[in-house]
Amino acid sequence: MTTMSETAATPNRVWFGLGVLLAIAGLCGHLFAAHAIGGSYIAYRDHIFGWTLILIVTGLLIAAAAVTGLTARKSLLICVLIRSASSRFSLM
Repeated sequence: MTTMSETAATPNRVWFGLGVLLAIAGLCGHLFAAHAIGGSYIAYRDHIFGWTLILIVTGLLIAAAAVTGLTARKSLLICVLIRSASSRFSLM
């Protein structure tokens, strides 16, 4: 007989699913933007490269936060991630 805890989704599985969903949505946004500016090979290449770069940088930041123990202090982690994202766009 299975218990309720075995059949319920764990919070880690929910967060992982949400992360995958947001990554796919981000990729779709980049592909739509590449199509909107002309749909050339260079536009698609640059947008996919930018999405990949953002994914890697954000993943490294989250991994570093997990290693250093910042995940217990979620408000600080969110501030760090927002700050890194805003500094990336201030270079333009």
